[in-house]
Amino acid sequence: MKILKSKPVLFGGHYNGYVAIDRSHKFFGKSYDDYVKVDNAGEVKGNGNSLGVFLLDEKKFKNNELTIDLVINVHGGITYSEKGDSQSVIGKAFNESIDGMWVFGFDTAHFGDTIKEWTEEKTAKEIDKLYNELKKFGEVSEMDTIEIEVPEDDEEYDREIMRLFGGETDILTKTSFCKELEKDDDGTRYCTVDVDDCLLEKVLEKIVDPKTDYSFKQIEHDGKEMLLVKIGDREMKIPRYMTEKELIKILEK
Repeated sequence: MKILKSKPVLFGGHYNGYVAIDRSHKFFGKSYDDYVKVDNAGEVKGNGNSLGVFLLDEKKFKNNELTIDLVINVHGGITYSEKGDSQSVIGKAFNESIDGMWVFGFDTAHFGDTIKEWTEEKTAKEIDKLYNELKKFGEVSEMDTIEIEVPEDDEEYDREIMRLFGGETDILTKTSFCKELEKDDDGTRYCTVDVDDCLLEKVLEKIVDPKTDYSFKQIEHDGKEMLLVKIGDREMKIPRYMTEKELIKILEK
C-alpha cells in the first residue's frame, strides 16, 4: 500500500494538508461524505463536527456506518477528496507523482481557527496524523469492492480504466475490473472493481516446487515499498508494483 504526504499548502492565508493513497486502499475513489463500516459508530467522536453527526442517515448509523469525514480523526475532519494530479497546486506539494492516486485533505479555516494558531509546523504535524489515520485502515480485503466513477464517453472511459488499473499491478492484492456499468440515481455511471486474492502468492504457488518453502513480507528499502521474498535458501527484494509477466520473470530467474 502506497501512501504519500504533502507539504502544507497555503490557501487564502490558511494552511491545508493532503495525503495520497493508491488503489489498494479501502478508501480509494471515495468521497469524504461516502459511508464506510466501523466497529462502533456510537464511539466515534466525529472530529467535533456536530452538524455532520446530526445529518447522518439514521439507518446507516444503526448499522455502524459513518461518513469518512467523521471516521478519520484529523482536525475538522476530511474536507477534500479528489483524483491526484501532479501538475496541480496540491500535486506540486508532494515529493513524487500522485497521478493515479486518490487524495484526501483537511483545512484549517474552520470556525475558531486562526492563522496564528495553525502555523506551517503545526499543519505538518496534522498531516502526519492524517497519514497515520489512513494507514490504519489498511488495504482492501478480497471481499471488498471499489466503485469508480467513470466518464460517459466510451473512449474516455477506456483511457480512465487503463490509467487506474492498466500497466503495473499491486502484486499483494491484484485488482481486476469489469466493464459492466451501473447507473446511480442521478445517472452517473460506475464501474465495480473487484479485488482478488494476493497475486504474488498465486504466482509462487504456480512456479515453486511444492516441496520448497517460501515466504514474503512487505519492507521499506531506500524509502520505497518493496517485498522481501524467500524461496528455499534464496532471498530477493522485489518491487511491490509491477506487471504479472515481470513478476514471473523475476521469480523464475
